[in-house]
Amino acid sequence: MRIEHQRELPGSPAEVVALMHDEGFQRRKAERLGALDFGMDVTETERGSTVVTRRRTATTTMPEFVRAMVRATITAHETEEWGSWGPDGSRDGVFRVEVDGAPIGLVGGVRAEAAGQERCLLTFWGEVEARVPMFRERVARIGAGPISETIETEFRLLEECLRAGNAA
Repeated sequence: MRIEHQRELPGSPAEVVALMHDEGFQRRKAERLGALDFGMDVTETERGSTVVTRRRTATTTMPEFVRAMVRATITAHETEEWGSWGPDGSRDGVFRVEVDGAPIGLVGGVRAEAAGQERCLLTFWGEVEARVPMFRERVARIGAGPISETIETEFRLLEECLRAGNAA
């Protein structure tokens, strides 16, 4: 199942990407998502950077037929592999979500680009994939909800931080 989320934010692409690399920002996102545990690694290279976050959450709010397939908690591994900055000030990356203990994941992309003076258009897209032989489409639709909510939570928090002048 394909998802796409896009938001224009009140900051430059550099400010937005810097926040997305900031541990304090990612910790606040994890807290808003109800994470029981949180971890983060950032790796910088000459070709770009990789941000990996891990959030363990309870499965109590999942539909009963899904809870039957998963453990009491699941751990989501969210990976953003950012390339280098483009000549137009944009930055592209690969976006993946893998969930330990659940038959669901996402592979897609992320792009931060200028949208006018000190504005950034941030876009996430990808395919939610369910790894179950039966109910594949139904599980993918259900899995798309929490993944979409994670992205929308990130957008709201980015906007709050940028408006408050809390850029990393």
